[in-house]
Amino acid sequence: MRREPGGAAFRGQRLSEWIADTPGRATVPDDPDSLLALVTVLGRWAGDPRVDEGRWRTLLDEARDVPRDPGRRDTLLRRYLTAVANDASAHPYPAVVENAFPPPLSQVYLRPHLAEPDARAASSGQDQAGGRMPAQDVVDMDEDCLVVGGPGMGKSSLLRQCVLTLTRRPAGEVPVRILAADLLGPGSVAELIANAVRRDLSGHEPRIIWSPEFFAVAPAAGARWLLLVDGLDEIVGVTARREVVEKLAALARENTAPGYRIILTTRPLSGLELDSLLAYVRWRPVRWEIQPFTPDDIHVLAVTWYRALELPGPELMADRFVALLSRMRLTELAATPLMASIMCQLHALLPDAELPRTRGEIYYRFTLQLHRRLNSDGESGVRAQTHRALRRYGDDATTRADRTLDRLPELITALAVRRRAGDTAPALEIVATHALAACPASVPAEDWRSVLDSALRRSGLLDIRRGDFELLHQTLADYLIARHHLDRMRTIREIFALRRHRRYVHWSAPRQDPSLLGFVLDPGTWGQADETLPADLEQAALELVTSGRLEGCRFLAAQRRLGTGLPPSVVAKMREVVEHLIDSQSSVDTRVQAARILADLDRDQGLAALEGLAAIPSHIDPFAAARGVAALDIARGTRLLCAMAENVRLRERRVDAARLLAQLDPLQGAQRLAAIARDRPASGSMRVAAARSLLPLDPLLAAELLEAQARDESSLAWDRAEAAFALVTVNLGPGASLLETAVVEALRESDRVLRANAEQAVRRLVEVDPQRAVALVHERLDERPSRRDRAWLTKLATDLLQPVVPNEQDTEPLEHSSAWITIQLAHLTPIVNSPDYRRGLIASPEHNDRLPAGLAPSLDDPRAADLLYKISNDTNLRPTQRLIAACQLARFGDPRATALLTAYAEDPSFGLIRNISAARWLAAGGDELGMALLERIARGNLGLFDRLKAIEGVAALDRDHALSLLHEIRQDRPFWRLDQALVLRLARKYLSAP
Repeated sequence: MRREPGGAAFRGQRLSEWIADTPGRATVPDDPDSLLALVTVLGRWAGDPRVDEGRWRTLLDEARDVPRDPGRRDTLLRRYLTAVANDASAHPYPAVVENAFPPPLSQVYLRPHLAEPDARAASSGQDQAGGRMPAQDVVDMDEDCLVVGGPGMGKSSLLRQCVLTLTRRPAGEVPVRILAADLLGPGSVAELIANAVRRDLSGHEPRIIWSPEFFAVAPAAGARWLLLVDGLDEIVGVTARREVVEKLAALARENTAPGYRIILTTRPLSGLELDSLLAYVRWRPVRWEIQPFTPDDIHVLAVTWYRALELPGPELMADRFVALLSRMRLTELAATPLMASIMCQLHALLPDAELPRTRGEIYYRFTLQLHRRLNSDGESGVRAQTHRALRRYGDDATTRADRTLDRLPELITALAVRRRAGDTAPALEIVATHALAACPASVPAEDWRSVLDSALRRSGLLDIRRGDFELLHQTLADYLIARHHLDRMRTIREIFALRRHRRYVHWSAPRQDPSLLGFVLDPGTWGQADETLPADLEQAALELVTSGRLEGCRFLAAQRRLGTGLPPSVVAKMREVVEHLIDSQSSVDTRVQAARILADLDRDQGLAALEGLAAIPSHIDPFAAARGVAALDIARGTRLLCAMAENVRLRERRVDAARLLAQLDPLQGAQRLAAIARDRPASGSMRVAAARSLLPLDPLLAAELLEAQARDESSLAWDRAEAAFALVTVNLGPGASLLETAVVEALRESDRVLRANAEQAVRRLVEVDPQRAVALVHERLDERPSRRDRAWLTKLATDLLQPVVPNEQDTEPLEHSSAWITIQLAHLTPIVNSPDYRRGLIASPEHNDRLPAGLAPSLDDPRAADLLYKISNDTNLRPTQRLIAACQLARFGDPRATALLTAYAEDPSFGLIRNISAARWLAAGGDELGMALLERIARGNLGLFDRLKAIEGVAALDRDHALSLLHEIRQDRPFWRLDQALVLRLARKYLSAP
């Protein structure tokens, strides 16, 4: 529709987008009368002044998606669920078999498994077993979830399947599937979600304009939204990723309607970025990693694909496919959903031929087949149809069209590069403006764009999402960029570059995506069947393995796991280096890492090395070797952990071994935990820990064991208290009375060394019944104990009524100290659990003057911010307390916090560490002064430790700038060995760069 000369034209847009594109125009009105007036004007522009008012009012009524009538909302919800199910049912992977189309996702979807990451499984003190579950079970959890998976592991397919599962259930949770990038930009989360849903569902429900109000309230009575956020890693830049995570964390903390649960997916991010982001925003979703397919899984997936493609003998063909993978040692490469889907289709095309051996060659053959299918002979082929459409414009037009179709992969690569850079222009516009797709002079622009549109639609590499073309998969974009855009030789030289400083040689892993780098390194990306590199680059790789040692070998081993083809000489050198490290006098943890790398090169030899190292104690991670064995061979890992759980020399670590065993084999894990809980020679704390770990596996047996321990008078009082407290937490047995009995005995402890344990028993009762805990302490004081006991009991009674303030010399980041205080209050302070006392505290001026800084956020009173401000200005308090109060005030969003933090950041009497903490809080709040203060400290004539602490604060906000400051330090001071160690530790921990 066009206006008369001088008017503005619609370009296939929505009305709201057309208005927003033109400066000076207002927004679309939302009342019916104004909308009808707008429709009338637009009709006159189009030359049709007649408007059917009744029809337009009906359409407007149907489009208003948040009506007051509950019945109407139920209808809208049903239409929404139908639309999102249709949108999610399309399979995200292309098909290359002739005369076949990608089957629906539900026909070929195979559920992978999720497992807790190694670090979480090793260090968690959770009393839960399992740690491994079918991926789709995340829809049945109550907590927010973070799902991490490498390239092609099926993260997007998992979210699609979650949508399909929930749309077939009663509305307990209603799915909303969006991209993480959709949450960037201004506006509320409900507005951003509505914008994304409108784009996604425009092809399924074009007449409904999903508004923010639809997502700002509960979808139905007793239901909540399940927000499925895909592709955090696809957002460009740390700052943008942090913006998204902050919004999700704020959404997760909201307790108001409609209520959201969140599942976020991402590839692993570089270094510790993901952990740092979650810690920064104080959001702790349950973290899971997608596990690779087993050979049986691959067989099932192949059968479903061959059956969906209607090929003869799908079971027999799948048998041959799995056998071929095993013979060619490609089973591990095919262990991801994307690779398995591609490889089983390539096998279907040439059942008697061997499969490609590397990931690059697989994608080369796959994309080549897609391009051949695009240019297939016959009247239905794109080339034949293009010739018919352009024949009337002459031979030059068809010749130019052929040239463009031949270079179509490069055009799609240009689109992928622009998308990676954040360009949101329409895909057809990006392609049409490329030199390879220039419109012939004799062809009208509209006809040429139609040819390009048809070619893109049938390329097999693109899908239409939200009315525009997008790459089917991020890994396809990695391949195309590596194949057609990057300078391969230059990129490889940058990957292998070693940094030399005096006598030291250092190498750090590149910060680019490992998947992209793998395609650059892999000769198969260019169709080479042999895994060779030019001589100079092969020599650089060998030098990396020799000089980079463990770091270099770990990087190349990770590439091998991805399926990247590496030269045999490099693989042999890697093996030589890691075998030397395993047999060296290096630390146990270094040797375990070397053994895991060896397992990537030679599974059997790596397993044997890990089993040998499992018997050597390690203080950092005693079960790293055992977990490495279990990751490679569950049966051998189970046997190893059984032996460790029965080894009395391991003492308390036997319980940890039994917990890990329960993740692999719940039955055997429960048996070992029960045996430890019954083992009389074992310490009381160890027996209690085993019984508590048994609770999720066998609650009744665990409760029986805990009650027996709580009644065992030969055990120490605090061990009995721990057992009773465990009973209280699960509401099994007479836990409360047993806990009180144990506390009474603990209060009579006279040994000063053991009083810390006795205090812990009292604090357990505080969590259950704070008033009774205080009463028992006072009853013990009334018994007129000795002077020494009375002093201890008086201090204990005081500690029960106020939190412990951090030590003045505490150098930990302030946000951790502040969070720690709040946690301590929640568990130790009776007034937090006593509304009456809390109200009295607010009304009592003498308490307000000395209110502990961490308490204010726990008070349900609007004057909490005023109390914090008062504490921050109280010069009688220690600087640490005042600074914590100011930081808590900043969490309230109080503008007074900025002035306070500025003053503290510049006040020398506060000490440099607290100056840095205040500056970090200012910078985190967006105040440029905070970043300037951190830079001034980092560049100041100060000690190296203080300068590195300031750079650490900069790194949390701008890693690139922090890296430049780190280089400045290396240039302006003598770089001694100790200095080098400090700088490298900061670089590895926060910057992932030297």
